Amino acid sequence: MSELLRGAALVAATITMGLVAGLFYVFSHAIMPGLGRGGDRTFVGGFQAIDKAIANPWFRVSFLGALVFTALAAVLHLGTQWRSVLPWIVAALVLYVVTLVITFAVNIPLNNQIQAAGAPDRIADLAAVRGRFEATWVRWNLVRTVTSVTAFACLTWPWCCTGARRHLAGRDERRPRRSRMDGTASDDRPLYRLGGAMAIGGALLEFVGNALHPRSADYYGDPAAWLDNATQSSVWFPSHVLILLGAILLIGGLVALSRSLTGGRGYGLGQLALANALIGSTLIIVTAAIDGLAVAKLDEAWNPGSTPSPDALLAGSILYHTIFSLLYAFEITLFGLAPILYGAAILLGKAYAAWLGWSGVLIGSAVVLTALLSMLGIATEFLDAYVWTVTASLFVIWVLVVGVLLWRKAPSLASRRA
Repeated sequence: MSELLRGAALVAATITMGLVAGLFYVFSHAIMPGLGRGGDRTFVGGFQAIDKAIANPWFRVSFLGALVFTALAAVLHLGTQWRSVLPWIVAALVLYVVTLVITFAVNIPLNNQIQAAGAPDRIADLAAVRGRFEATWVRWNLVRTVTSVTAFACLTWPWCCTGARRHLAGRDERRPRRSRMDGTASDDRPLYRLGGAMAIGGALLEFVGNALHPRSADYYGDPAAWLDNATQSSVWFPSHVLILLGAILLIGGLVALSRSLTGGRGYGLGQLALANALIGSTLIIVTAAIDGLAVAKLDEAWNPGSTPSPDALLAGSILYHTIFSLLYAFEITLFGLAPILYGAAILLGKAYAAWLGWSGVLIGSAVVLTALLSMLGIATEFLDAYVWTVTASLFVIWVLVVGVLLWRKAPSLASRRA
């Protein structure tokens, strides 16, 4: 149980840290450059709207959770047997504390300052308000982006480095492994059963969420049409909540799959697959949160069918391009590279049948090819509206099958690791 708690704390710390790092990254490379291209009124009004939208429970959970879960993971990894993992967690904790200091000392006071200036229509000198805010906020946001992304990298590294093997195995490899015959080895069957259940549950939630998600080929390339579609739908927000929860559960299943590959020839590839899965899952969680929550907030200022204000149109355009950029990123990492690497690891090992490995490689390759063609502008609307839906569904089915196998093969997988 203590081993499971350590792993859960590290996973939670990685997810929440990734969410925060992803948010700051989006501000640095999408939101602020987008706002910067507009006039003073658009910049001030747009940022005020975004600042109000971001003050929601989901952001607070990730923002504070990154600190709490990373600190908890550090405490749970105290001890000589975890010395290969602990320095990375402590480094992440220190870097995140620096991120918090920057946020509370610089960015939040500036946010309050621009909000206190009042509505853009009532500000006499918009250029002065923007000038006191923009350069300083952007510069320090870039700094906290670097510190938070580096902290996220520190938390993902233990899953990839050689020390992760001892962490995932729950023992120091320098000590000889003893068989379960003497009653000293841990039984991993509960972990595989839990991972299998999470994979199955996550896959089902992804199916339901994506089935409910409104789709139309008309809004591809048209932010205004996309926002009309989103704000008129009664299931837009619920569908994204299901997708977000499904992604969180999928992580548990993929962690269990990586653990089941420990000790085989595909172990290293399995750890690279897990790193891609963690990054991709974080990206899909960020995307679902922005696509669901931010659009729900924008609904208050968006009147479908009418001519939108410049501020609303700019905010909608930034959201649209940000979400589709994140979409391609998690397509390639979670839905593409992760199954390719898992499939190769399975083919190198003996824990699973070869067909599972080949299907992962083929599905992941199809996803990567689809994403790259879309990014190059080749048949983007057709690929995003139809082909992506099919390939994403195949990946979810593949994870569902993995979950079933983890549940059914738990005893044999545990005996292989004894």
